[in-house]
Amino acid sequence: MFSQGRKKTFILGTVSSYGTNVVSIIVGLISVPLGLHYFGPIRYGIWAVITSVVAYLSISNLGIPTAAATLTAKASKPYEQWMVLRRSLFLLLVSSSILVGLILGTAHLYPNWAMVLRKIPSGFQNEAIEATITIAILFLLNLPITVFSAGFIGLQEIYWERFYNCLTTIVGLVALVFTVLLKGNLVTLALFRGMSTLFISLICALHFLVVHSELRQKFDKLIDKEFSIISIFTSGSRFFVIGIAAMVVLNTDNLVINYFLGPGAVTPYA
Repeated sequence: MFSQGRKKTFILGTVSSYGTNVVSIIVGLISVPLGLHYFGPIRYGIWAVITSVVAYLSISNLGIPTAAATLTAKASKPYEQWMVLRRSLFLLLVSSSILVGLILGTAHLYPNWAMVLRKIPSGFQNEAIEATITIAILFLLNLPITVFSAGFIGLQEIYWERFYNCLTTIVGLVALVFTVLLKGNLVTLALFRGMSTLFISLICALHFLVVHSELRQKFDKLIDKEFSIISIFTSGSRFFVIGIAAMVVLNTDNLVINYFLGPGAVTPYA
């Protein structure tokens, strides 16, 4: 028999997961025609390509958020759970900082790097480059903060992670609406979307730190090697390999179509 606490967790987790899917579908039904009508087939196709390119940046998490959630759930003591999250945060900060430096360095040294996107019409190249760099930098700034949503999962509060995931989806639609109202371009959309996602992640992090303040109590005990930085990195690498496979399957099609046929062909496919 489930205890009342477990039953509540199960129900909340199920409802929140289902609700996330429903919200995602509704937002998609609104945002796709709105974005296509405003940006047109070429710009909309470019945006689809940009989001596919940025999706590849998810490999920079090295599987650490998933490892953090798993090891946090496995740890039995609050100070061990906090140490797992803190060390995971450190690893993500290092990874994202390195990639931000590489992106800015590449953009400075090779301003025509957008050639890798192929067939982007000359009139849209600068806009595509600026939008890609903007959303990529904001994505990487947000990356370390995702460790706190992983903390909610590890502490069996997946419904909070799903709640903030829902909010992120909704603010993505709000970002599009603001872009349309302000008559902005893809750079405007990238800025609004990246900033709104970062804002939601910061709220999630603050929520976690306030609700689980007991994890940050001072301690003078040794941490088991199972929760060391090396262990977190090793565990993350296993999830990392699985993540690469999923990323290639889900995000390569737009890039291939754009490479051979151009962004205009990406839109009807998407």
